[in-house]
Amino acid sequence: MYRTRDQQAHVAGGEGGHGPFGELGRVARDGVHVGPGGAVVALLQPELVVLGGGLSGAGELLAAPLREELAELCLFPVRVETSRLGSESVALGAVRLALDHVEHALFGV
Repeated sequence: MYRTRDQQAHVAGGEGGHGPFGELGRVARDGVHVGPGGAVVALLQPELVVLGGGLSGAGELLAAPLREELAELCLFPVRVETSRLGSESVALGAVRLALDHVEHALFGV
């Protein structure tokens, strides 16, 4: 079911934007401030920005306003997606890095 931003903010933040997702509700309602990270994205002009870790749980509630903000800052369109790995992404990345090291040490790959 499609929800407007105001409806998303209400669902996420509850009455008055309080609760565990209160800040995300405020972001969905009032927009997102990208700060220095937005300047880096505008400078580097990547094709894709991935929200990972705990941020990925917010899904479109955070990705949509970030996408809009980056559209204003960047010369070219930037895709904003959320990671499917969720909060396990850091641990999985560390395991992948360790496996790469072992493969290189054992097989020279």
